[in-house]
Amino acid sequence: MDNEALNDLFHNPGNRQFWIVLWGDPDVDENEGPMVYDDEVIEHWFPINLTSLRMGDICFVHRIKKANLIFVGETISEVREATQGEIAAQYKQGRWKWIADFRNLTPTFGTHWREAGLRTFGLNKAYNQLNPHDQLNIGALQRGRPVRISPGFAQFLANQIVSL
Repeated sequence: MDNEALNDLFHNPGNRQFWIVLWGDPDVDENEGPMVYDDEVIEHWFPINLTSLRMGDICFVHRIKKANLIFVGETISEVREATQGEIAAQYKQGRWKWIADFRNLTPTFGTHWREAGLRTFGLNKAYNQLNPHDQLNIGALQRGRPVRISPGFAQFLANQIVSL
């Protein structure tokens, strides 16, 4: 299922944008929170209002502290601000207060991401070495910011997942 969903992205790209977004809280232990990402729809919390994220955009999700890709999602809702009740019910406690829903494109990979060990920054380095015409810097992730990536890098990441 993961392979079909990822391959379809690049056969029908439309006007999609591709992103690497963060998952996790730097102030929380790296082993706290979910470790399996196999739900059909995943609610994703952002530390900022990512106004340029649109429905249909594809997000490669990067786990903070583990520095690995954990799943790939298609944005299926507009980004919205969490209610006070939602914030109170979450461990994020207001720091991460912007929400979008993702259709999980990689539920199988999302259960085995730790064994796969797809290290986001290592993949960026490998891509840059292979593609001198499309150099990308994803360092903004280390400062808590999502990063828009090129379709070429997105396809490279998807191919890494498909090859597992």
